[in-house]
Amino acid sequence: MKNIRNEVDEKVFPDKLGSQLNSKDYLKKNYSAFAGILSTFSKKIPKGMLDGNVELLKTNWEKYIVNIINVESKIKKITNLYDQRSREKIIGYYRNIAICPYCGLNEPDTLDHFLPKAAHPLLSITLYNLIPCCNNCNHKKKVYDSSIEPVSFFNPYLDKENFNWLEVETIDITNQYLNISYIFNESAFDSERQREVFKLTCEKLDLLSRYACRSIEFILNQKKNIQKFCTKQTEVGNYFEIMLKQLPQDDFWKTQLCNYISESETAQEVILKYCNISNRWISFENHARAPKCNESLRAYLNYACVDEYKNICFLSDGEFKQKIVCISDEVENVTLADENNFSVFVSGVIDFSDCIDADFYIFNSHGCTGIRYKYIGCEHGVIVLKKDAQRTSEVG
Repeated sequence: MKNIRNEVDEKVFPDKLGSQLNSKDYLKKNYSAFAGILSTFSKKIPKGMLDGNVELLKTNWEKYIVNIINVESKIKKITNLYDQRSREKIIGYYRNIAICPYCGLNEPDTLDHFLPKAAHPLLSITLYNLIPCCNNCNHKKKVYDSSIEPVSFFNPYLDKENFNWLEVETIDITNQYLNISYIFNESAFDSERQREVFKLTCEKLDLLSRYACRSIEFILNQKKNIQKFCTKQTEVGNYFEIMLKQLPQDDFWKTQLCNYISESETAQEVILKYCNISNRWISFENHARAPKCNESLRAYLNYACVDEYKNICFLSDGEFKQKIVCISDEVENVTLADENNFSVFVSGVIDFSDCIDADFYIFNSHGCTGIRYKYIGCEHGVIVLKKDAQRTSEVG
C-alpha cells in the first residue's frame, strides 16, 4: 500500500491554496485540473455542486471523509457526472502511476471512487476522490464507504506508507508443489489506527493469497537462472541478496520475499530443491502395458502397483526406456480442443522437460479415452498434447 500523492499531477493537488475568491475563480487558480473537468459540464452542474466542492477544498480536503456529509446535506440537487468522456479526461492526470497503489501487483487500468459515487455523487468526478488502481482491487473493494464505516480503507493520497506490514511466513514443498505463505505483521505499526486501516485493506483485497500466488510465479520465472548459477544452498542466498539490491523499496512483496530467502537457510534449501526438482517417476513392478480403453485410472494404477492415487502420475520401466504419463480430468481445465489435441492447465509446478518421449493418456469419468498423446509444448502451466495417430490403434 503506497502513498502516491507526490506522483500525481501537481495541478490536481497544488501545494498552496488561497481562499479569498469566489468558487469558480478559486478552482481556476488552485485546482486548474478540476476546474477544467467541471467546465466541460458547465450546463449540467448545479451551483450547489460547484460550491460544495469548493467548500470541501477550502476547509482542507484531507478531512473530506468527515466534511463531505455536512456539505452534501446542504445541496438539494446533485448530478452524477462520471461518464466515459469525463473518465478519459481525468485519467490523464494519473499517468505517472505505474503500479496499483493498493496491491503493488498490477498496472492501474481503472479509477476507484474512494467514497462510492452512488452514495456521494458530489465526489463523482472530484479528482482527490479518484484512485488509479487495478481492476482486481477495484472489484474486491466494491463500495466500501469510509465515511460511515468504523475503520477507513487505505487512502493512497492521505495515509502514510508502511512497507513492513507484510512478512513471509513459510516456504516449503508438498508433493513437488511450492508453497509460499505471507502473514500480516501486527508489530509494524506505531499507530493503532494505521494498523486497523492496513489490516482491513489487506483482508478486503485478499492481498496475502494474491502475494503468495504471484511469489510462486516469480520464483518459477527465476528457475532457469537459479539452476544455472546455484549449485549449493549458500549460492541461492547470494542470488536473492543481489536481486534484493536491484529492487525498488516500494516493490515490497518482492523485497520481503527476496529478503526472506537471502536470510533463511531453510528457504534456500527449499528453493534449491524446487528448482532442481524432477518428476517422481514410479517404476512398474512388472512389464508395462498401456491402459485399456475405458479402464479407470485407479484400476490402471493398481495394475502398475502404485498405491498413491494422484491426478497426474508418472510411470516408467526401470531403465526409463518406456515412459507413461496418466492425467485425470480432475486436473484443472482439461480442454479437448478437437479429437487430436488436448490443452491442460496444471496447477502447481511439474517439470515436463523429461516427458518429451513419454506417452500421455487422458482419463475421464468413463476411464481411459483410448487415445495416446505426445507432448508438444508447455507454457505458463499449460501443456499441449497431440494425438499420436500412428500408435493409437495399439492401445488396449
